[in-house]
Amino acid sequence: LAVESKADNSGAVEVLQTMLGLGLFAAFLAWQFMASRNLAVLRDGRMRFTPWAGVGWYFMPIGNLWKPYQVIREIVQRSEETAARTLAMFPSSQVLAVWWVLLVARFPVRYVGLVHEGRIVRALEATPTEMRLQSGIPNVSEVPGLVQSWLLWDGIDGLLTLLAYLLSIWIVVAVGYLQSCAFRAYARRAD
Repeated sequence: LAVESKADNSGAVEVLQTMLGLGLFAAFLAWQFMASRNLAVLRDGRMRFTPWAGVGWYFMPIGNLWKPYQVIREIVQRSEETAARTLAMFPSSQVLAVWWVLLVARFPVRYVGLVHEGRIVRALEATPTEMRLQSGIPNVSEVPGLVQSWLLWDGIDGLLTLLAYLLSIWIVVAVGYLQSCAFRAYARRAD
């Protein structure tokens, strides 16, 4: 039923989810760029990653597995330094590590879920002749187990995504607070 329900919506939900995900990703990149640019002003340009380099690392194969994490870690650490305070509720290194692991772990989990979904679809759409000729097509009797497995992996993917997005919001709010404190102190020094 879950696979049939997914097929009935003609991909509209997937398109909407993809558009929403891309929009959130673009908004996060814009925030990261501005947070990095703010720090360049507060720190007289003394940053390891420029705002453009920080955004660019998301699009570099292999490097995108750890460099964006380093960029965000630098933004958080430098924001704490320029604000001359840390947030007791924000243990930055632990939160950032968990956040990044959740983001990266989503991809293999999603892949496993898609493999299960593909096997279900092949089993339901295969003709008896195809099933005799191809050994990779699961029997219809295997479909309930595949559906349970697919639902489990899809649920894990959803949970990882939710937790990663919540931590992303926490990071954005904390850095915004720290940078606003730093700019207030910067303005007082300028007066």
